[in-house]
Amino acid sequence: MYLVKLALRPWRQAWMSQVISVIAVALLLFSTGFVFWLDQALKPVVSRLQHEQILTAYLSTELSQAAEAKTLDSIRTSLGASADRDLKVVNAEDFLKKLKVHYPELTRELQDLGEESLSIVPRYVSIAGVFSPSELGAAMDSIKAIPGVESVETTQERAKHSLSAFETVRWVARTVAVGLVLSLFTGLLHLSRMNSQLHRDVAGLLKNWGASAWTLRLPGVFSGWIVGAMGGLSAGMLFLLGGEGLATQLRALAPALAAVPIVSPGLSLALVVGGMAAGVLAGFFGEQSYQRD
Repeated sequence: MYLVKLALRPWRQAWMSQVISVIAVALLLFSTGFVFWLDQALKPVVSRLQHEQILTAYLSTELSQAAEAKTLDSIRTSLGASADRDLKVVNAEDFLKKLKVHYPELTRELQDLGEESLSIVPRYVSIAGVFSPSELGAAMDSIKAIPGVESVETTQERAKHSLSAFETVRWVARTVAVGLVLSLFTGLLHLSRMNSQLHRDVAGLLKNWGASAWTLRLPGVFSGWIVGAMGGLSAGMLFLLGGEGLATQLRALAPALAAVPIVSPGLSLALVVGGMAAGVLAGFFGEQSYQRD
């Protein structure tokens, strides 16, 4: 019990530094949790960009309505039923409706052309689904060979830039997380060394009375545990209260981020445990280095 009172001495004699340390630990843990969550949240986004593709098969302008139905059947046959794919036919009218939303004047000019617009406005088949690299190449080759199909393109090339950007963000997040963890531990270590000065006189008496090295470390360990636990609890509560809003804001940045998951309650618990562990380790090594001085 006396060792516990000794560990609480910094809160009586230097409470302001303890409070500031708790706030700093909470902010560092919250920042670490955020970049860790960001790294994990981008996993399904990257996986989706890597495997979900949209194939667009542009139909010939000279293709008749009867021949178009036959071409569509050939496309469905070439795709097979090995994966769940969404096939959508976009004719000239559908294309003009989509174009009118963003370019009403251009749409009006095309409509004024009458039947001549059919040779300008594209007709295409959009196939969305999950493709492996081998399936994607085979599907493109088979669809290109179908009569009535002028060209085939995929979103794979466009997704490469997004994939590269997301992978870069993930690596930056991991690097920042490592730096934050080191900053957190360094700050707690310095706090532990400062706190050890506040009970140096009592520790000297206990050492003269035959107290073991482990006993002398307990006040510092417990003091570090208190600061780490309070900082971890504060960071965990911030994530519990604002995690859903954080995920919502991130999803709103781009359609590709729609797969970002909400913040798991387990992350809040991990921040509390991580804060406690960092405080205990910093207290242990801080007292150890103090005893060598």
